[in-house]
Amino acid sequence: MCGISGIFNPRGPLGPDAKSACERMNGAMLHRGPDQGGFHEDDGLVLGHRRLSIIDLSSGQQPMISGCGNYAVVFNGEIYNFAELRRELEGLGHVFRTRSDTEILLEGYKAWGRELLGRLRGMFAFAVHDRRAKVLFGARDPIGKKPLYYRLAGDTLYFASDLNALRASGVDCGPISAEAMSLYFSLGYVPAPYCILSGARKLASGEAFSHSPKGFETWTYWDIALGNEDASMDEAAAVERLEGLLDMAVSRRLVSEVPLGAFLSGGIDSNLVVSTMARASKEPVKTYCAGFGERTALHGVRDERELAAAAAAHYHSVHEEIRIAPDGDVQPASLMPYLGEPLADPSIIPTYLVCREARKRVTVVLTGDGGDEPFGGYSFRYLPHLREQKIRSMVPGPLLGPLAASMGGLAGMLPGLGRLRVPMRNLAVGPGEAFYLDQCLWAGEAGLLGGSLAKHRDAARDLVLSLYARAAGRDDLTRMLYVDTRLYMCEDVLVKADRMSMANSIELRSPLLDQDLVSFAFTLPGSLKIKGGECKRPLREVARRRIAPGLADQPKTGFSFPLESYLRAGWKAEFESAVFAPDSVLREHLDLGKLRDVWRRFQAGENGKVGFLWAAFVFALWAENPAAPVRS
Repeated sequence: MCGISGIFNPRGPLGPDAKSACERMNGAMLHRGPDQGGFHEDDGLVLGHRRLSIIDLSSGQQPMISGCGNYAVVFNGEIYNFAELRRELEGLGHVFRTRSDTEILLEGYKAWGRELLGRLRGMFAFAVHDRRAKVLFGARDPIGKKPLYYRLAGDTLYFASDLNALRASGVDCGPISAEAMSLYFSLGYVPAPYCILSGARKLASGEAFSHSPKGFETWTYWDIALGNEDASMDEAAAVERLEGLLDMAVSRRLVSEVPLGAFLSGGIDSNLVVSTMARASKEPVKTYCAGFGERTALHGVRDERELAAAAAAHYHSVHEEIRIAPDGDVQPASLMPYLGEPLADPSIIPTYLVCREARKRVTVVLTGDGGDEPFGGYSFRYLPHLREQKIRSMVPGPLLGPLAASMGGLAGMLPGLGRLRVPMRNLAVGPGEAFYLDQCLWAGEAGLLGGSLAKHRDAARDLVLSLYARAAGRDDLTRMLYVDTRLYMCEDVLVKADRMSMANSIELRSPLLDQDLVSFAFTLPGSLKIKGGECKRPLREVARRRIAPGLADQPKTGFSFPLESYLRAGWKAEFESAVFAPDSVLREHLDLGKLRDVWRRFQAGENGKVGFLWAAFVFALWAENPAAPVRS
């Protein structure tokens, strides 16, 4: 796991300060690669690299140059099938000088060009320079686990793994983008290809780029295939296929020359990963579970350490509990430099803390991320929408709107019917629009947005509906899962995992997000994923065969912490200082009068808008770093 950077102009030499600019970019990413650093210069090119050594510790240094001298590469991530690709390339006559997966990119690009991307299985962001052709070619992995930011300034391309590193080069990344800011306050994150700074962009998951004398281009080389549903697949066959894919995904991720372990909770996803690791490993697996203080529910947050300890005993793992305490141990402001962009996912706090503690013990950790979005694990989101779809199929279209409106009005007048408000609201609009209203975590707070954000209020809606429309022809659940996988998982869950793990120089691997496993998940109809009211049914059936008894039927819980408690106590003063400061960047773009009223009601005990309050807090803290004015 590493940090990469570079500057490239295919039309002429770079300025005299290019090397120092790349050095500054590297210096801003020391946490991503504390073990080694290196540079490579050529005509019109500087490449930089920071290394966290995982495989081939002695000879995997970067930037790496091909034996013929024509190709150079910088690479962040892991190619899990590098051994198979190496054997294939050796059969074609290629000679390797190292044991690293990095060299696969050099020899693979030499052999297959852009077609290399279809052969890779892993998590990655890389750039390969072809000296003779004056081309810089690169890509992000299909699921989007590793980031890549870039800025095209005239003919010169700047790129880096981190937005702060890109800015450290000195290139003007522009002011804050009002459109990206609007997306953030609707979704809680800034989705690729948007960037919070208007002059920079993010390469999207499954996207590649090329920069040459012909110009700069990007293209999508991989997306979830939505037209290959296997209607003949029954549950038994799906479970058998999943078991094989899970075995392969886990075994691919056990290759490491440094200490390796796994996060273990009481949920089925991490238990599936650990149980499969235990089957494949000769030595006991090292497992870790985090919790707050003593083993007890704290302010409504469920503690899973007791379940995890029982599961660990079942797998005979070497298990350790990690006690974390955010208040006084870490302040939100201290995490902003690692985020690069604002991210309003409160679980950045416990994720950072558990990664920090795990790094004292291991360098690589396998996680259970990815079991919910492709397989339908969020019952609180999907089950209500499926019920609404059933009503849509039973009530004639012309009657549905008036019926929903009248029932919604009645629910507003009679407190006992308040739980009907959301389904009636959803039934009054189309299915895609209804899913958007739930997808956008703070869509109901649109009244708080103002200034230059007002004209971008529909940005999130348009994005969600465009993805929902892309999955047209599939069942309603599959369309929702596609949107959540492409948006929430790729742009929130994986961003959080990358930034908080790299802040602690630890590598996270997610077997359930193996490209082949995710592709298979989307060949299954929604009726196989949620069956009899049970979510992610195929994974649960695999779990019933493999994991500790009783855990397959445990309710889902997320990795969260008592946000309300900390905002009302330890972080209250910091919130008010950052958000309501006279020079707060939010003053021009939110209605701070309304927001102050929301804050007062929250302090009095209302929790309904805590998500928006947290988003405002994170943005205000992030914006305290030097930034230009918001561009409308």
